[in-house]
Amino acid sequence: MAQILRAYAAAGLKAVQLRVFDSPLRLFCFIFRSGVSSPILTARTPNVDPDQQSLQDQRNIFYLFKNESSSESFTLSDGRNIGFAYYGAQNGPAVFYLHGFPGCRLSGVFFDGPGKKLGARIIAVERPAIGISSPQPGRKALDHANDIHELAEHLNVKSYGIIGVSGGGPYALACAYALPEEKLKSVSIIGGMGPIDIGTKGMNWSNWLTFKGFMYFPALVRWIQNRVISILRDLPNEKIIEMTNSRFSKLSYKWLSANEKAIGILRDPEFINLMLNFYREHYKQGVDGYMEEGRVLTSDLDFCVEDIRSSIPIQLWYGRQDTNVPLRMGEAIASRLTSRPDLYVKDETHLSLVLKYSFDALERLLEKM
Repeated sequence: MAQILRAYAAAGLKAVQLRVFDSPLRLFCFIFRSGVSSPILTARTPNVDPDQQSLQDQRNIFYLFKNESSSESFTLSDGRNIGFAYYGAQNGPAVFYLHGFPGCRLSGVFFDGPGKKLGARIIAVERPAIGISSPQPGRKALDHANDIHELAEHLNVKSYGIIGVSGGGPYALACAYALPEEKLKSVSIIGGMGPIDIGTKGMNWSNWLTFKGFMYFPALVRWIQNRVISILRDLPNEKIIEMTNSRFSKLSYKWLSANEKAIGILRDPEFINLMLNFYREHYKQGVDGYMEEGRVLTSDLDFCVEDIRSSIPIQLWYGRQDTNVPLRMGEAIASRLTSRPDLYVKDETHLSLVLKYSFDALERLLEKM
């Protein structure tokens, strides 16, 4: 505890010295960097292979993101609504996409292109109190697995795969543990977190502080996130993008532990615009959904990874340069699974991993279904 208090004090001093919080924008950028972000990736990023993501693909992404017709909700047996969105092919094997943190159903749009090319239906599911999904106070990761099962029954999906990205990792593990073998055929986790007892060693300091904040100072985290919500409410995207690129220096990104490889993505106007839209949807109902997510990610999962059935194919994708969800977390998950998972390690950051390997991850998942 003393170490955490000293870390918060040191971070506050450093923030004052660098004047990182001298405007609401800088506070937003700090939170933007600190979260286990959903992978919002653009065609203008230097790391993109033109053969994998054309300019036309990018235009399609923007069209799909603005097109709300792909979003639906379903009333669960307990009366809650669960929000979801369709992407990818209209027919074919079904894959449920579990978004990152903070994230929402709309981030499933980035699997639309791979889904269409591979003939897979992507069903991006939103967790409670986020976007258009009803709250479920005190929920567990296993509760969301039950929601997925009920939604699949409603959609008449006989069998399916699961992709969990970043903060969606523990929920993907919960699905692997709880869902029946005849239904869930394969699981892919991309830069995904695992049980909190794995520890936070290797995380960049801003992520480390955020998760320790959830564990020991949730009221402080809530206050900060309410400030983020007020920024999103008071400033249009265009203004935030303009201020970000004019005031937030490369040095500031490095101070926030951004890898050199990721700085170009973090400063990309299209990336920022999409991230802001996803954040707006994530916070649509206020801060409670964010706080519940943090509580689940920093609490016991109520099941052991070792008890996940050995017959289920699981693929794990992690980046050597990822300091949001370090490689050691993926290695720890792999060591606990009895199913002999396929561990794919790439020389990528948290963001660039999904940018470059979302197609490959979906392809491997489908091969195992």
